Parts: sequence; C-alpha cells; structure tokens
Amino acid sequence: MVIGILAALMRRAATGTGQHIEVPMVDTMIHFNLVEHFGGHTFDPPEGEFGWGRVLVRERTPYRTADGYVCLLPYSDANWANFFEIAELTHLAEDPRFGDVNSRHSNMGELLAAIHEATPKRTTREWLELCRERNIPAAALLDLSRLQDDPYIREQSLVTPARHPTEGPYFSTLSPIRMSESPVSLRRHAPRLGQNTVELLSTLGYSQREISELVRQGVAEAAQ
Repeated sequence: MVIGILAALMRRAATGTGQHIEVPMVDTMIHFNLVEHFGGHTFDPPEGEFGWGRVLVRERTPYRTADGYVCLLPYSDANWANFFEIAELTHLAEDPRFGDVNSRHSNMGELLAAIHEATPKRTTREWLELCRERNIPAAALLDLSRLQDDPYIREQSLVTPARHPTEGPYFSTLSPIRMSESPVSLRRHAPRLGQNTVELLSTLGYSQREISELVRQGVAEAAQ
C-alpha cells in the first residue's frame, strides 16, 4: 500500500493527475508467495513441480528441545559442518545426500528428520549457546504467554502498559515504525462505540440539530 501511494504521489508531482489505488489482499499474497512457490511452473513449458520443496517438506517446523522449542537455520556449507558437529551428527557430514546445497535440497526431509531426533537431548538455551559459538543462525520459539519476558521485547518496550479512560488498564504494542525526528507515540486510545460520531458528522457539514435527529432515529449512534 505504501509503495503504491508513494508511486502515485510521484506521478501526481510529475503530471498533476491523481489516481485511485487498490491493493487487494488476495493479489498481494499471490504476488508475495508465487515468487518462490510457482517453482518449476514459472516456465512454459514447466521445468518442475509447484512449490519450493525445501520449504514445503513436512519436517520443516521448529524443533522440540528438552524444555521447549528452537528454530535452527544452518544455511551455508560451513554452517552445516559446524551444526553436524555440535549435534553429534558427524556421520551426516560424510553422507553424500547432504554434502552440498543441491544435495541437501533434494533430501531435505531426511536431513530435518535427523535434526528432530537430535534436538530433544539439549535445552533450548544450550542449543542457542552452541549455535552462537559457531555462528549458526538460531532463535528460541517464543510461547505467547512468555512473550513479554523476552529480553529484546523488554529492552525495546514493545509491549507497554496503558490506561483507557473507561475500560481501565491494558497493554499496548509499540508501533514497529521508528522515526528519528518524529517518534510514534500512543496519542489516543481505542474509541468507544459511537464516541466520535458527532465529531465525524460535524466535519461532514451536519449541524448539531441534524446530528441529534440522526441519533434519535437510530441512523447513527453516539456514545453518551
């Protein structure tokens, strides 16, 4: 949506003409996902199956550990060599099915299944420490109930307490948009049903008498 708006503003600046912009959700998801998942059908005639096989294998899920789940993302040959060592799967390093990136992609299901068997032997923290030492991308899978205790979320104050004037205390999530000169802040709370009816109708040119009549007839609802 933002890209479309910026493009339209640029064209208006150049031509003086505005335009209507549509960004349908279905169209957006198709455009985003089929970049990868058209797969071999990107070409005509097709050169393979639909989907990015490395991603679609059923074993590609977070890995259970001794006390939770962890996301392990070795990618390069060096990552995999180091991971096989820390996971005590050194025999896989010699297996031709997993010797290079193309071989791993062709046998991803078997490779990930072996990891699923290995990860319950250690805690999530132990896996993260081992991966950090070997520069292997990894992250803990956060349970929603523990989200607010995550160090990054606490450091960035991504979840902050607030108080609604009528509904009481609640938690608000910080906007992910960071502005250096005009930081985003919580300026107002979610309105009650009908709270802004009078204000909005006034901006549309309705008189107070007309607004009161619309409310009386049930056409509009205004909070008391």
